[in-house]
Amino acid sequence: MLPCRPCDTRSGISLFRALLWGLSGNIDSGGSPRVFVGPLLVKLSPTACPRLKPRLGPVAKAARPSPPDHRPPYRLTASRRTTRYRLTALPPYRPPANPNADKDLPTFPQGQFPGRFRAMTRTFLAVVQYDGGDFVGWQRQSSGRTVQGEFESVLTRLTGDRIVAHGAGRTDSGVHALGLGVSFTVPDKWTTADLHRALNALLPRDCWVESVRRMQDDFHARKCALGRRYWYDVGCDAAASSPFRRRYEWALGRPVDHARLAAAASVIEGEHDFAAFSVRGTPQRHFRCRIEQARWEQRESGRGGVDGVRFHVAADRFLHHMVRMLVGTMIDIGLGRRAPGDMHELLAQTDNGTTSPPAPPQGLFFVAASYSERWYWESAE
Repeated sequence: MLPCRPCDTRSGISLFRALLWGLSGNIDSGGSPRVFVGPLLVKLSPTACPRLKPRLGPVAKAARPSPPDHRPPYRLTASRRTTRYRLTALPPYRPPANPNADKDLPTFPQGQFPGRFRAMTRTFLAVVQYDGGDFVGWQRQSSGRTVQGEFESVLTRLTGDRIVAHGAGRTDSGVHALGLGVSFTVPDKWTTADLHRALNALLPRDCWVESVRRMQDDFHARKCALGRRYWYDVGCDAAASSPFRRRYEWALGRPVDHARLAAAASVIEGEHDFAAFSVRGTPQRHFRCRIEQARWEQRESGRGGVDGVRFHVAADRFLHHMVRMLVGTMIDIGLGRRAPGDMHELLAQTDNGTTSPPAPPQGLFFVAASYSERWYWESAE
């Protein structure tokens, strides 16, 4: 006969040792009940262990809640007609809610706490420029070089921890950026000037941080953006095929009708459904976007004259490949391949079956993202 672990007596066997060992049989030869382990039904004598007496009886009552650190995780309940007991788990301890607990606590501006309640991290916004020719896009991927991967690896070297960076947009492979907002959180020992200098010292040569500003603690570069701006360059002269230009523009190499381009751009201004200018199979809640600006301008060359055209577009949101599909369709209108009224018809369609192919990625630039002033830390001080 084995001793009872809670009380070191030889009158019974420990419940937990029985559960672990999976024993079944007689505890002793004096007529004590059998122990059945398996479905968590244990047959015990109420007098088997003195320490179990307060919890056992004809009908066990629910134990009063005890402090979290000392409350037993299980209790035994008994039936009136038998000495078979059931092991049931108790719910987690929750202290009673006190509606006046936070009544007299002082309030402080967001992120500003005195003494030991001071925030241990700071959130920053970096405006990043990069040449997207050697990247497979902004977003980190399983294979290929990405801007997010390069940026996060530098933050890991600076802080010693894995830091996640959030971009204001998810540019595709070959797309460039002149002012992509990137938000991240680092330990509070970092200042704006030190962080700006350290990022530019460690980032690769095709990435450069224009500025770093401290933001509110709950700031997110993509979710907090009010709008975004892009431009797209198209080379219309023979020199567009130069290796110093074709990396950063669509080397079309032929003139386009600027008037037809301007008429097509005026159609898409305002709020419309751009399902015809999005990639099939992309999960979207809806395809409506509000275009705040859409215009074409002739781009003057350094030698005088016009060497291409540039499309400016600003909206509250953009769909995947939306700008490139708009440019591809409007260039076909400017070349006379499509009628000027095709833009009205495409905005009424629900798929991209008749939309022109998207323009090449190398002519697209992410220009900037706009944010409310309340997100900037300096404006709250």
